[in-house]
Amino acid sequence: MKFFSKLAVILMVIGLVILSGCTDKEKSIGTAVANGDTAEVQNLLDQGVSPNSKTDDGKTLLMLASYLGHMDIVKLLIDNGADVNAKDQDGKTALIYATEKNNLEIAKLLLENGADPNAADNKGRTALMYAAEKGQLDFVKLLLENGADLNAVDINGKTALQIAQDNNQTAIADLLSKWGKTASTEETVTPEPETTEAPVQNTIASLNEQLESIFFDFNKSEIRADQIKALAANLGILKAHPELYIIMGAHADERGSRDYNIELSARRAAAIKKHLTKAGIAENHFVIYAYGKDHPLRKGHDEDSRSYNRRVDILMWDTKLSSDQVLKETIK
Repeated sequence: MKFFSKLAVILMVIGLVILSGCTDKEKSIGTAVANGDTAEVQNLLDQGVSPNSKTDDGKTLLMLASYLGHMDIVKLLIDNGADVNAKDQDGKTALIYATEKNNLEIAKLLLENGADPNAADNKGRTALMYAAEKGQLDFVKLLLENGADLNAVDINGKTALQIAQDNNQTAIADLLSKWGKTASTEETVTPEPETTEAPVQNTIASLNEQLESIFFDFNKSEIRADQIKALAANLGILKAHPELYIIMGAHADERGSRDYNIELSARRAAAIKKHLTKAGIAENHFVIYAYGKDHPLRKGHDEDSRSYNRRVDILMWDTKLSSDQVLKETIK
């Protein structure tokens, strides 16, 4: 789906394309996001407008809200299943747009909900590189603390450190240099002698074996009545380990378009997150990846295979796993 805003001047600041073939509701939600009208955005989402509405060049509502600094709308879109790692035709993500405008709190929210700190645009530039270029010290610290890669290079072969140096961002260059030395030192530290205690990762692995996947009806994101028991069992395990991240990999069956199924699987994960947060799980502990129909666990075209692929897998981990790591742990 696509959107259009009457506030063309604001939207064109980040290159949004004026569309003539979209619905009135899609036009309205673009305008509401641009205006920072949270109530109207909620109203239109409730009427079925997709949180992943976008222009022809791939810019989403979440990118617009992240760029303009509308925190409440960013949260609302994420809670309704917006894809935090979607890219536009320039390869930019909502996190990169938040970085460009130094919207730090929005970046924190995006990262807490699974935004990839190492996603690069078509020029090979990551959020860290943009923050380094602009001298955004707190932003650089945030990205480093969330796993930003110091060694990533853009299409010119330059790292964030080199970009900072080129732009006379001395404080940033010093931080990146010190961070790199610290990481290098940590990598060479001699491990402590083994104890009789079970390793943390083994403990986490045993917990994940107890967590149950949650299954959904065809083309639905509502939690089925027969899945409440499994969710309750999961909740008990999750509450016992509040220090761990809750990571969800959401899937759909083979029917329907790729974009629609990614959106559908995101809504499924959002429904589970809403259920768990109401039960007392902290919102900032969730990381969600929506895969749609791209990674079926069962390859058949029968209903048994399809119904098994309509699910959300749930993991617990002491760090925020990447999308590929989640697949490695769940698609075996």
